Amino acid sequence: MVKALGHDWGELTYVAEPTCTADGQGMHTCTRCGVSQLAEVKALGHDWGDWEVVTLPDYNQDGLERRTCARCGDTQENVLHIGSNKDRGVQFVAYNNTKFIVHTGDKDVIVNTNDARVIQWYSGATLNFDVQVSSAWAGDGFVVLVNQKELKPNADGSYTLPRGREYVIISIMPTSLTEPSDPGATPGSGGSSSGVCPYCGETHPSNLWGRIVAFIHQILYFFTRLFRR
Repeated sequence: MVKALGHDWGELTYVAEPTCTADGQGMHTCTRCGVSQLAEVKALGHDWGDWEVVTLPDYNQDGLERRTCARCGDTQENVLHIGSNKDRGVQFVAYNNTKFIVHTGDKDVIVNTNDARVIQWYSGATLNFDVQVSSAWAGDGFVVLVNQKELKPNADGSYTLPRGREYVIISIMPTSLTEPSDPGATPGSGGSSSGVCPYCGETHPSNLWGRIVAFIHQILYFFTRLFRR
């Protein structure tokens, strides 16, 4: 007695194609005897792309990120909340022959004299940094300003910026420029009460051209803070 051969099912043909979320149905036919049989086909599942930020969160409203299925076009959204792990911007404006060494977590970031850039760190943490001046430094000391207000050094000479939310501009100026060298000069000619320009970190002369430049820098400083919040 010879055992039955069994069906030799051919390639599955879809009767109802499966989608990302719905099962489908197919049929295959035995190549040997021609008998056909229905078979259930499981849903394929979404083929999600990468998350893309639609709107960034800020301290006034939540943000939104979205990803799209490459197969069916469905989208999935996720609300972004601002919190202790949200980066905030810090701009370092280095004066001539100065350098900031910023300690963020387990790494140091060097902000050179001509590199007035924005670095990011978590607002839930503090920011520690040192200030170095070269041998060519002309002043007899320096003052560190945070948003135009003096930041006092720690006992070891380093500086600590507390946690916070506002956009921060850190600048440095020689102590010899904190007071006008000319008794007749007007304090604040550089655009701040201390005489240093909050935008470029320099002190503008009190002549007409210096006042014009200081006025332009005040406008730039305003829009810098406005659009980088």
